[in-house]
Amino acid sequence: RAVTGFTEQELETAARDLYEELKIAIPRRRKENWNAWPYLRIQISRDSLDNLNALSKEERLSKTQHVLLTEATIVASDSGLPQLFRLSQISPGMKFSELVDNWTEHYPHNEVSWLSIMVEQIAYGVIKQTPDIAVWHHFRHVKSNEESIPGVGRIKGDAVQIEFDIYFYGIAHVPLVTSRMNSLEHMYYIDLAYKPAEDRNLIAILDELESHRWNRIPILENRLAKLVVHTSIVNEYLRKKAYQNQPIADLSLADLLADQSANNGLSKTWDTVPKYATLEEAGKRLKACRGCQDIFITETGSPDEPVIGWLTDHDVQDAIF
Repeated sequence: RAVTGFTEQELETAARDLYEELKIAIPRRRKENWNAWPYLRIQISRDSLDNLNALSKEERLSKTQHVLLTEATIVASDSGLPQLFRLSQISPGMKFSELVDNWTEHYPHNEVSWLSIMVEQIAYGVIKQTPDIAVWHHFRHVKSNEESIPGVGRIKGDAVQIEFDIYFYGIAHVPLVTSRMNSLEHMYYIDLAYKPAEDRNLIAILDELESHRWNRIPILENRLAKLVVHTSIVNEYLRKKAYQNQPIADLSLADLLADQSANNGLSKTWDTVPKYATLEEAGKRLKACRGCQDIFITETGSPDEPVIGWLTDHDVQDAIF
C-alpha cells in the first residue's frame, strides 16, 4: 500500500479486469484445418461389427462388406467428394450403399474392386490390426479418367457407434507396378505371332540385346507371355554347339527352344500380377516363385491376358529398396 496506495486484493481485481478487457480488444487467431484429399466419414453401429476377431478372414470380410452395404451411414464429407461421384452434394444421413449404386450405374460392366480395399481396411481396423493388402485397387472417378485409392485414415468410436474416415488418395502416391514397369511400347521383345521362332536368328537376337544393354528378352505370342530368354542361356547354348564343331551362324530361336539341355534355363522363370498390384506384391511373387526373375503385368493378373508391361527382378528390388 505504501508504494501503490492499493491493497493486494484491489491490485488482483484490477489485473483480472484488465486481462478480460484485453481479451475482448485483441482479436483471436482463427485456426483453420482442411483435408489434403477428398474424404468421407461413415458410421456403423458397434454391435454390427462385434466379434470380428473371432471369425476367419473370409467370414470377417464377408460380414464387414454386408454391414457396409446395408447399414453404413454417411455422417460427414468434404466439398471434394461429390466431384468423384459426379453428384451435386452428399448429405449427412445418406446411405453409403447409395454411393456404390451410383458408381455401378455409370460403370455397369466394371467390378467394384475398390470396395474390397475399404472392406479389408475396416475389417482389420475394427480389431486394431493392420491389413496386409497386396493389391490396391483403383477407384475410378465417375465420368472421368482420373483414379484414386480409398484409404481408411482414422477410426474412432464409443460403446454405440464407430466412425471411419476414408480418404481418396491420388494414385501417384501409391507405389504400384505400373509406376516402374517397362510398358509394352518401350519393351524390346519377340512376338512369335508376327515372326516364328524358326526365323529368329540367335546371334541377331544377341546383337540386339547388346545394343539395348539388356541381358534378357521376353518372348510373347499374340502379346501373351511365353518365356524369358536370358543372354547367359543363349551364350551357353552357342558355346556348346561351337565346341561340338556345329555351325552357329544360322542357329535360330527354335533350335534353342528345342534343345533339351537348355530347357532348365527356359522353364517358367516369371509370374504375372495385375496392373493395380503394388511393387511390394511383385517382390513377394518373385520370392514365392522358385527361380523367378521377371514379372509380367496384365489387366487382372491372368497369364492368359495380353502383357501391358514387364519388370525384371532388378527393377523390383531397386524400387523397393
